[in-house]
Amino acid sequence: MTRAPRQRQRILIGAGSFADAESALQLAERIAGPLASDLGGVMIEDRRLAELLGQPGYRIVTAAGTLAPAPSRPELQRLVAAQARAFEAGLARLAAARALHWSFERRAGELVSSLCAAAHGWDLLVVGHRALHRRLGPVVLLSPPAASAAPALAETVATALHSHVVALDAPAPDSPGAEAALLDAVSRRHAAAVVLDLGTGPLHGEEQLRHLIEAARCPVLVLGVDRPEATGAAPAGNPPNGAG
Repeated sequence: MTRAPRQRQRILIGAGSFADAESALQLAERIAGPLASDLGGVMIEDRRLAELLGQPGYRIVTAAGTLAPAPSRPELQRLVAAQARAFEAGLARLAAARALHWSFERRAGELVSSLCAAAHGWDLLVVGHRALHRRLGPVVLLSPPAASAAPALAETVATALHSHVVALDAPAPDSPGAEAALLDAVSRRHAAAVVLDLGTGPLHGEEQLRHLIEAARCPVLVLGVDRPEATGAAPAGNPPNGAG
């Protein structure tokens, strides 16, 4: 059984950009008091993006919806470094305010696979996602079919956000389109946060977690990454040592 969130936990915040990290830091600021014993941060640099942006004539869509020339690889490296510094600084400020030990690292690779690898040894993974919703929705709990700390964690997060919990029961695994139906229900909730125990389900593995993050469009709090049934992979060593 996953450890109950009322015990102090080691919380790892992961993101692929500072905009995504900022949303997770804001959430962590609310829950660190009752939950955290240590804080960690990991920023993932997507190598595929660097390869795409390095192609001649490649363009990107700006926040205003217009096309603009993509940054060069050196420009992208400077941008990523600046975002990593901002992420680390925000984490350091939060840890100092809560008198918590903290660590930070940068990794390169695919976001979800890299975060799952980094999260071994941590109790809770918070996957950041920039705020897209204009209104604060509920905390969505993907109801675990077995004993789990996920319901208590969802209640703790909802209390911190002055929100409420909406529990979504997974359709029967053998029903057609079960995963798609659950993800569609998550997407329609416009959640403030989503809570999942990857060890007990109803979703398992990196691919289903990836789909959940895409559907949720908000921070996703993941318990049970260390459990073998969560990703099908053995733990990849101890969490990083950092400043604190």
